[in-house]
Order: sequence, then C-alpha cells, then structure tokens
Amino acid sequence: MDSRRLVSGAFKRNKSTLSFVVLISFVIIISSTAWHTLAFSDADFLGKPEVQGYENALDNVAVMDEWSRTQYYWSNNLSVAGMYAATTPGNFGFNTGIYSDYIIGESFAYWYHQEGATGLVAFSGSVFVHGLLELTAVFIITAASLRLAWNFWKWMGSTLVVFVGRGEGLSARSLPKKSSRLEREYRKRRGVIRQHLTDFLVLVLVGAFLIFLAAPVEAYVSPKVGGSFYLAPALGVVFLVFAGLWYTFLVARGFGAMRKDFKLIFGELKLGSKGKRRPSQFSFFILTVFFLLTMFRLMF
Repeated sequence: MDSRRLVSGAFKRNKSTLSFVVLISFVIIISSTAWHTLAFSDADFLGKPEVQGYENALDNVAVMDEWSRTQYYWSNNLSVAGMYAATTPGNFGFNTGIYSDYIIGESFAYWYHQEGATGLVAFSGSVFVHGLLELTAVFIITAASLRLAWNFWKWMGSTLVVFVGRGEGLSARSLPKKSSRLEREYRKRRGVIRQHLTDFLVLVLVGAFLIFLAAPVEAYVSPKVGGSFYLAPALGVVFLVFAGLWYTFLVARGFGAMRKDFKLIFGELKLGSKGKRRPSQFSFFILTVFFLLTMFRLMF
C-alpha cells in the first residue's frame, strides 16, 4: 500500500479520537491556567511545593547548552511517547496526558505570577513554537493509543457477551459451543483488529518523528522567539491566535465523527442502565477505572 494512503487513512479513521483529545486537552490547559492565575496571589502561588519543584527543573535545564538540551528533550520526550504507546491497554497515555495538561496550565500561570501578562504571553508563545510539533505529536499518539485501547476492551467486552450475554453458565458442556462462537467472532473481526493495529503503529511513528523534530526547535528556537514575544507582546498574541487556529482545525476535522461516536456510546450506556449488555460499556468501565487509578497515583 502507498505510504501516503496509509498515513492519510490512519488519520481519517482516528480523526474522531484526535478531535476529542485536542478538545479536552485545551479545555484543561485553559481552565488550569485561569484557575492558577486568578485564584492565587503571587506569594501564595509561588510558595506552593510543586512550583518550587518547577523552578528547580528550570534551573537544571538552564545550565545546559543548546545541544545538551536537544539531547535531553530527545531522551525525555521520546521515552514518554514510548511509554504512552507501550501502556496502551491501560489508557495510561490518555490519563497521564490529562494530568500533564493541568501542569502545563500551572506552568503558564507561573510566568504570569512572575512577570505579569507579558510573561504569560511570552512563555506560552514560546511553548507553542515547538508545541506545534511536540504537542501535536503527543495528541496524535494519545489519540491512537486511546482508540486502540477502547477497541481492545470493546472486543474483550464482546467476548464476555458471548459467554454471559444470554445468561448461560460456564459449564464444560457449554464451553465448546461458546469457543466456536468466539472463533467465529475473531474471524469476523480479524481484519478490523489488523487495521486498528496498523493505524496505531503508523500514528505512533508519525508522532515520534514530530517529537524528534521538535527537540532542536525547543532548544535553539523557542527561547529566542520567547524573548522576542517578551519585547513585543502583540507579536506573541498574534502567534498564539495562529496556534489556536491550528488546533481548532484539528478539532473541526473530526468534530462530526466525534459527535456520532459519543451519541453511540451514550446510547449503549443507557442500554446498560436497563440491564442490556453492550461491548462499549466494558470499554467505558475500563477507561474510568484506569483514569481514577492513574489520577490517584499521580496526585498522591
């Protein structure tokens, strides 16, 4: 298959999930920035333990030269992306991504409390210089991971429906019949499963490539552009509007498909409240459980 068709097809089939990931990420980033900006005085915010840790991290990076920072970003960001991909069945990429979005908003607020609105514009603008590559890559990998995990647990849910959907037990007499039904179910879904896996691998590779490109931009270009935004905040605002239009485009591309998917999921959840089992209910249950476990681990 032509590589261009392979990539475009993967994006087309994942556009609903990508829209969802980008949308929820920016809702959290903006909400976190607004909360940490408006709800704290400068002294209270800068005295928080996590803010002290953020300052220490900034100091550690500041002593590196550009090439050392590039290598650090390659090592750190690619390893995080690999962890997102490797932990796909546990939805770790999506759940940790939500927490990371909250931290991004907190870092934006840090510069507001340090330098005022000019500092907020300059720093957030510098983040999106490389973020147009890096954040987009993270969103792509997160969306691919979320879609594959959802469909994996949906398939597992359909397996459970085969066993318990009609109230049959797991007796030795019934097991052979159910095993044959599972084999038929697998044969029916084999092509779909292969397509999900192919799309996942393609998008992870695309995301990794973008992250690789983003590292030297973050090390060499973003700090200089951020300095320009500090001297000319209006230029930073214009750039942030441009970045916002890019992410709005990503959301808009799959917004219709996302609405259809949500309508289908909510419909199956409503059927679950009436005692009718559907595979998507199991996916939603697993996503919720892993989300709560991840948030508990990260926060405590």
